Amino acid sequence: RSGSHVEILDSTIQYFGEVLRVVDLAYATTATIARCSFWDKRICADSEIVQRTLLNVTSERDGGGDVTVSSQSPHSPTLATTLVSLEQSNVQLQCSALLCARGSVSLNVRHVNASHSPTAAHSASNDMVLGNNARLQVWDSFFSDMHYANASMLSIGSGNNVTFTRCRFERILVSSGALIDNSGLLALNDCVVNSISGLFLHVSDDDAYAFLRRVLFIRLQRARILYQEGGTVNVSLISMHDCSAGKRQMFFSLADSARFHLSDVVVSHVNGSLVGVASSGKQPEKASVTAHVSSLFAENVVAYAGAILNVEGSFENITLV
Repeated sequence: RSGSHVEILDSTIQYFGEVLRVVDLAYATTATIARCSFWDKRICADSEIVQRTLLNVTSERDGGGDVTVSSQSPHSPTLATTLVSLEQSNVQLQCSALLCARGSVSLNVRHVNASHSPTAAHSASNDMVLGNNARLQVWDSFFSDMHYANASMLSIGSGNNVTFTRCRFERILVSSGALIDNSGLLALNDCVVNSISGLFLHVSDDDAYAFLRRVLFIRLQRARILYQEGGTVNVSLISMHDCSAGKRQMFFSLADSARFHLSDVVVSHVNGSLVGVASSGKQPEKASVTAHVSSLFAENVVAYAGAILNVEGSFENITLV
């Protein structure tokens, strides 16, 4: 309930049957969940529509809209922020989402291992969904052994702020959709992306921003790192090794009004074009891609689509071996 402080510590929780929300936190709540294991044991129904969630957090009233609380000045109310910390825990999902956060919510996730159950065929719903002004920060966490079809591990709405630091994404198959769907602000720092198939990041909103810095991509198979239809994406200090985009595919695909910057990149033993322009059904007659590539070192690259850099733009300090 609103105004509460919740602690869930050193616990193992298995949930199944008709459970909709394991932890449900209202506005102006603080919560700490640490050293726990959550096991989703539900049986999935193909026709299931109801979104079932391990952790549901909101700072909105049932009627919608952020809740405000009075400050010392009656003329300047402040948002009732909900603060949640999830630490040193293991989560295995089968049919339910990991978290859903709406409104003025701040989520801190540290040292969490999240995966899908071996018996889950694939996830047709998003594992993490953010709405309104929710903020998510993730440190030192491991996301592995996941399979998505028409769904994402993380859906970032407009106005949301998400940061991943020192995280690993490993053994993940995205049959359709994208692992991360970003319409807000996303930053990945010092992360490793290993053994991924499908699309890693989709950026669609014109006001969206994504920053990838010091990220290692290794052993990607039939994978694309980015499909950008708008917004600004800045990629720097990344490495790509032993990766394949598949025939006539591009690792960084740009369309519509995408603004793309790639700098300080090392690429080796890669099959596929590095950067290229992709068709989009949004407004093809108004496509205006902006690309800038600098300080690129690439060796043993096979570009099936015709060029390693298959885009018009500005290029500086390019070394191809």
